[in-house]
Amino acid sequence: MLTERQLEYVVAIAETGTFTAAAERCHVAQSALSHQISSLERQLKAQLFQRSSRSVRLTEAGQSLLPAARRVLGEMASIRSELRAIDPVARGPLRIGTSQTAARVLNLPQILVDYDQKYPHVEVSVASRPGSELISGLRSAELDIALAALDGTALPPDVRFIPFGRREPLVAVVSCDHPLARRTSAQLRELAAASRFIDFQPRTALQNKIQAMASAAGAERRVMCQLATITEMVRMAATGAAVAIVPRAFTEDTQGQPSPPDGISALRLAEPDSYLTLGVFCQRNPTASTAARAFLHLFSAERHLASPPGATRAGAVLPAVSPVLPRGNAGLSAACR
Repeated sequence: MLTERQLEYVVAIAETGTFTAAAERCHVAQSALSHQISSLERQLKAQLFQRSSRSVRLTEAGQSLLPAARRVLGEMASIRSELRAIDPVARGPLRIGTSQTAARVLNLPQILVDYDQKYPHVEVSVASRPGSELISGLRSAELDIALAALDGTALPPDVRFIPFGRREPLVAVVSCDHPLARRTSAQLRELAAASRFIDFQPRTALQNKIQAMASAAGAERRVMCQLATITEMVRMAATGAAVAIVPRAFTEDTQGQPSPPDGISALRLAEPDSYLTLGVFCQRNPTASTAARAFLHLFSAERHLASPPGATRAGAVLPAVSPVLPRGNAGLSAACR
């Protein structure tokens, strides 16, 4: 009998491109995932994936099944949420996914303490993942809320983005002996001419933004390496080996966060739109759970953003961005409708 879990595996393999990545996303052993897919193919009497040593592609049968699988998973998520919504008191699980940048910009411990005090019957869990996986997690009902940045691609119709009311500027991190270190700002083409680059993980909002900016600026970047964490990118840049483009928050001393290394300069980027728009991704009502709606109502930009916009550790001052949400707690709650 075809199961919801099997459909989730089909969607995960189609979106990640490999059985290994799909198993990691679904938190299951690859052998178990492969067994379930083989069992599903036997039930359907059709091969769903063309497997090779490097990648996996959907067959024609798999392409036919994928939209139906997504639709069924969405309907199951809706049913669960509607059942939870019968009880007006927020209770049950609240599964939050967050990107590295959102976790740095937000005062997450304060949010969790405030939420627990007001909604003690909700069990909260937080997982850090790349932005592309957060959206998939929302759609498969694995997550209730995702905290991350827009990556410039169109959102699925059942997902809504609500900005925090603050944009996070991107800066170029260079060592103090870098030829441009005494500057307060730089163009990407200047940085590309002087240095190689340390890149972030692919298919993330940060990496997508940097690639789009470089393409628009005509900057031909030479990449030294790709790293899994933004903190590691800053540390590598401090050695002088290459330059890293990162959210400004990672160059600031923020309470509760690791301090950036000594010996770095953070340069403003001269390119327009050199910032990330951070916010909350949620399911559109009536799909959003009671616990998720309670989170949106609780959130306050004044209380829950970790550091105010304006000053960087390196002394550069970037223009603050006017909030796009009403002051107080009602903004996020009203937006996710």
